[in-house]
Amino acid sequence: MYAIIETGGTQHRVQEGETIRVNDPNLPVGQEVTFSQVKLFSDGQEVSIGRPNLSDVTVTGIVKKVIRGKKIRITKYRRRKHSATRHGHRQNYSVVRINRISRAQTASESQASTVPASEGLPARDAAPAEPVTKGAETSGAAPAAPASESQKASGDAPASS
Repeated sequence: MYAIIETGGTQHRVQEGETIRVNDPNLPVGQEVTFSQVKLFSDGQEVSIGRPNLSDVTVTGIVKKVIRGKKIRITKYRRRKHSATRHGHRQNYSVVRINRISRAQTASESQASTVPASEGLPARDAAPAEPVTKGAETSGAAPAAPASESQKASGDAPASS
């Protein structure tokens, strides 16, 4: 069983027991967190895809610790001005352990499309039967060949419409 959740502007594929790094450093350590923006849910037999979110699926976890990411160094240089600036940045992250992925018993399938897991993602509804090329005629007749240089010079070129 897994789910795809969105938090902090990024999407994460999570399973029960996993730890993820979330871009929200203001969460207190030990607090239970609920992620309600679930984009996709799979229980092994079928896959539910939200449009845009699944309202009946929630993912809960506990904040384990707050960490800092790798330092990023920013350099700005202005040529011929005898000016250069250097800055650094370290992003704060919260480490969350996923405890439970739960689905409500009264599922409203009006917002989600459910397909068997063996079929994968649903195909697009309206796919063209055969590719259409630019300038192709729809009457079924073969298009006229372009005139060669010798035909243009002698005046035997087919008439353009």
